Amino acid sequence: MNDSIVYEKERAEMDYLLSKGYVITKVNEHLNGAIVEFEDPQGELPKEVLNITNADARKYFSCIIRRQKSVKNQT
Repeated sequence: MNDSIVYEKERAEMDYLLSKGYVITKVNEHLNGAIVEFEDPQGELPKEVLNITNADARKYFSCIIRRQKSVKNQT
């Protein structure tokens, strides 16, 4: 699959979970990408796990983590 298509697919999956209120709670990087765990802070929704393989999508979730930490530090 074309890299830009993979990026758009993986970004859309992450954006969907974030729009539902999920936050990234754990990242396990490996040679083929990263396993990213999302959890609902209220604990009402089940944990979701995505396998992110595209380098640009990995950069994208790292920006999300930085944003989450900055919001957490402001409260």
